Amino acid sequence: MVVRAPAEQLAIEAELLCRSTEDCTINPDLERFMAKRMGAKTIEVKASHLSLFSHPDEITKLILEAAGQQA
Repeated sequence: MVVRAPAEQLAIEAELLCRSTEDCTINPDLERFMAKRMGAKTIEVKASHLSLFSHPDEITKLILEAAGQQA
C-alpha cells in the first residue's frame, strides 16, 4: 500500500509504503524495488495482502505521518 499526501497538505510530499511480508499478490522483490526507486519510507508488517484490516494501528500511524500529524 502506498500512501501519498498532497503537497498542499505538507511542506514536502511524503512517500510511504507498507509492505506486507506474507503478501503473495505482489512480488516482494518488485515491491522493494519500487519503494527504493521512489525513495519511500517503508514499514513492514507480518500480514497478507489486506494489512489495512489486520494491522489497523500500524496503517493509521503511517497515514497520520503522511499527513504530518502525530499518532
